[in-house]
Amino acid sequence: MGTLGQAIGITIDNFSVTNNVGMSTKIRVNIDYSKVSDIDIKSWLNGNRRIPLQRILRPMTTAEINALDGTTFMAETIGQKVKSDEQVKAEYMARFSSATPESQRQMIEDLEAQAQELMLQNARKNKELREVKTDEDDESEVE
Repeated sequence: MGTLGQAIGITIDNFSVTNNVGMSTKIRVNIDYSKVSDIDIKSWLNGNRRIPLQRILRPMTTAEINALDGTTFMAETIGQKVKSDEQVKAEYMARFSSATPESQRQMIEDLEAQAQELMLQNARKNKELREVKTDEDDESEVE
């Protein structure tokens, strides 16, 4: 198996360019990726996705943005708007208010199941953090 660059090979790109005096033209170029490292290609891809992600994060609070630290985003949907906590709550309450009693019971059960799963995930993370802290303490005692 070769590198990503070798797999991509040569691509064709058509685009417009405006020069310094304001004259525009369209050109077609071939771009050869065959000698580019995997790290470079991944970096370019991330840079391309970073801009749309930053655009949707700007309206959020720093707490909401920090809560996304470590989150995995799907590259094909990264530019889609992320809803704030307030938007999610308002939409949920609107759906809940207009739901039948049976649907409301199901929504409550789903929320309870999600809460249980989040508590389990949090407990696992806390356990991992305690284990890391214990390992660090053990290492500092050796010095």
